[in-house]
Amino acid sequence: MRALRLLFPLAVTAALVAGCSGKPATSTPPAPTTPAEAFAGKSANEIATLAIAALKAAPSVHMKGTATDNGQKMTIDLKYNRAKDGEGTISADGQTIQLLKIGEDLYLKADAAVMATIVGGDNVAKLVKDKWLKASSSDLGSVMGLVFDFADKVLNDPPTGLSRGATGVINGVKALALTGEVADGFDKVWVATEGEPYPLRLDAGADGAVDFTEYGATLNLTAPPASEVVDLSKLGS
Repeated sequence: MRALRLLFPLAVTAALVAGCSGKPATSTPPAPTTPAEAFAGKSANEIATLAIAALKAAPSVHMKGTATDNGQKMTIDLKYNRAKDGEGTISADGQTIQLLKIGEDLYLKADAAVMATIVGGDNVAKLVKDKWLKASSSDLGSVMGLVFDFADKVLNDPPTGLSRGATGVINGVKALALTGEVADGFDKVWVATEGEPYPLRLDAGADGAVDFTEYGATLNLTAPPASEVVDLSKLGS
């Protein structure tokens, strides 16, 4: 999935997904429900447009799931708010990058091999070791922008060629499926039919699914203790 690959600079992604393998990702099928008159008179493309707007206006969201790109599986678990602050992880092939963004500060934590790719050298990676690497927008602006703008850009906008599908219940919320090229690597999106028309799940069948939950939840983010942080701007100074 191209959108997930763009969450990191190319070198970091290459380190993360090298040799990625395993069984295809699966998700729990939605429980069937009786078709409702939700979004009466609206086309699938119009409903998708409402879902995109609702997602972009959401105070916060939790995205969690898996996606497969060219046979390589990645897992994401990200929470963030409208201020683009957030926390979470991105994993592939047993390797995980932890992320935390508070204001203009981005903290990353990963094993030595991945960290060496990020900071550009084994010696620095050994210095960081099990600590958090602190960077700013000037250091890793592309990471900050791509990771914490991901929800706003994940659905194809404007939507085209979509069709209304089945109804169901996703994580306890009644939903309508829209089918077609809803996002890069996904052919179905489930949209809430009660309350705000939030996207509830991106679905690629056996290739994975990403759930959108905890809309509007408050994020309590705290920077790691200074003793557990290595500041990228001070390395080599």
